[in-house]
Amino acid sequence: MSFQFELDPREEASAALIADVAQNLRAAVNEFRASHGGSQSDIAAKLDTDRAVLSKCLSGFRNITLKTLSDIAWAIGAKVEVKVTMPSIVPKNEVYDLSAFMRLNETFIINDTRVVANTSQIYVNEPVVLQYAG
Repeated sequence: MSFQFELDPREEASAALIADVAQNLRAAVNEFRASHGGSQSDIAAKLDTDRAVLSKCLSGFRNITLKTLSDIAWAIGAKVEVKVTMPSIVPKNEVYDLSAFMRLNETFIINDTRVVANTSQIYVNEPVVLQYAG
């Protein structure tokens, strides 16, 4: 017997994040255990909790708080990094003032494209790699 159900996009995003965090946390705990020895019970003892609670946190079926995440990371000597990205947002044009190191009509390579400088400002939608071409 199998069950199928649909998650709305909000629930799907939440479930994906919880699963991703649990997977990364499990990997870190396993790496710690492989390099330092010990068991989940040892880590749980350091957190003053029991192994069953830690196991639920690592399973991905429990929505742990940032505090719990931080505590588990602390117990294994790990650092937690949280990064929120907006992939659907296109960065605005940035203006780079190149007047300090370029003279008009010199050739530069900007992001692998040859450009003859006829202005001291360049407008781009991405980071710039500027090389002097002579």
